[in-house]
Amino acid sequence: MNQVEVYGAVQDLFSQTAARFAGSTAVESGGRRVTYGELDARAERLASALTSLGAAAGSMVGVFTNDPVEVITSILGSLKAGAVFCPLDPSFPEKRLEVMFASISPRWCVTEARHHARLLRLAESAGAPTPEIILLDQDLAAGAGLRPGPRPTAFPDPEAPCSIYFTSGSTGKPKAILGKLKGIDHYVRWEIDALGVGPGTRVSQLASPSFDGFLKDAFVPLCAGGTVCAPESRDVVLDASRLVDWLNAEQIEVLHCVPSVFRSIINEGVDDRHFAAMRYVVTAGEALLPSDVKRWMDAFGERVRLVNLYGPTETTILKLFHFVKPEDAARPSIPIGKPMKGAAVLVVDQQNQPCAVGDVGEIYIRTPYCAHGYHGEP
Repeated sequence: MNQVEVYGAVQDLFSQTAARFAGSTAVESGGRRVTYGELDARAERLASALTSLGAAAGSMVGVFTNDPVEVITSILGSLKAGAVFCPLDPSFPEKRLEVMFASISPRWCVTEARHHARLLRLAESAGAPTPEIILLDQDLAAGAGLRPGPRPTAFPDPEAPCSIYFTSGSTGKPKAILGKLKGIDHYVRWEIDALGVGPGTRVSQLASPSFDGFLKDAFVPLCAGGTVCAPESRDVVLDASRLVDWLNAEQIEVLHCVPSVFRSIINEGVDDRHFAAMRYVVTAGEALLPSDVKRWMDAFGERVRLVNLYGPTETTILKLFHFVKPEDAARPSIPIGKPMKGAAVLVVDQQNQPCAVGDVGEIYIRTPYCAHGYHGEP
């Protein structure tokens, strides 16, 4: 069996891991700790609740929460039900949320009691039908009166649609990207192998749930027996001093962040006395600046490795990687590297023909792990 055929369903990979590490901590968020066994049980209850309300393979499920434990529960539960999850971050501007909601018009939504009334208003203002709502902090309690529904029994189709993430909308209306199940699995397995993530590895969770980087934060540790570590609020991410203190106190080993957050950390005057547990800083989503690389290398050398990643949401999370070297700081730009196994990259001209070495062109990524396309648009 070749590698392309191996990738499948990340929810199955998680469940296998949860069975091995049932008593280990899966997620830490503020003062809350959830074990693998507890997380898997909650996700199973949500899957049963969704199917009892009529959700089935391919059903659209809106996830209206930004609590890391609840978002992860919602994603896993939706996947276990065979549904397509769409994270809607309540901290987003109302107009953007209305556009997102109107684009998917979910018949089912999961949220917390504190967001219930707002979710109903959002559906109304978006001109969408009122969805069936499951309250994560009430309806998923053991023994809550939701009847189990019929669950998918066949092995999940790796080609099945599984997620909706939106483009930034910087060039117009945000587009809804319909993700493919095996695309998540492909990236997760790559990072676990490339960075040696394993049981107990502590990985940061800083991204908004409405960006596909959240999947990297969550499923890399959760499919390896590690721990997803999230600060008590996103305000910590916006305050570099608090973030540095949190990274030290929580003994984060793998830091996922965008380069602007990386720069804010460097600006706090960190040196080799900081981040004793850290092994990798993984950046993506923006250009990594040579000046920032130099300052980091001056402080840490290669004790904490920098990894620069690239890939649009359309290709599912990320597809190119570069392990940064000290000499890269002298380059005019930091490389985005080479494709992961299972992807190929070309640089093409305006006629979509491969460019000669040294010519400028557009990046063209070819992979079976890309998204299905734009939801509702040819």
